[in-house]
Amino acid sequence: MDYIKATGVSVFLDVPVEVLVRRILAHAHEDRPLNNPNDPDLLVTLQKRYETRLPIYTQATITVSGETTEDELLRRIGEWL
Repeated sequence: MDYIKATGVSVFLDVPVEVLVRRILAHAHEDRPLNNPNDPDLLVTLQKRYETRLPIYTQATITVSGETTEDELLRRIGEWL
């Protein structure tokens, strides 16, 4: 993360795990090879992955809710620039 902070900007799109599951189920298996839509424990698997990665994700320069509008996201990135 230090390298990313020193050379650019990182954006964490914080999307609820339940929303991620719905999105994964709506796409073909090939679209998300690490997330098997047929896995009955998909929600638990993603929740564990999210919790493990969250300490790194929260170091992002910009954090936005996954439900943020495009205009709001662009405004916030523009403010950072």
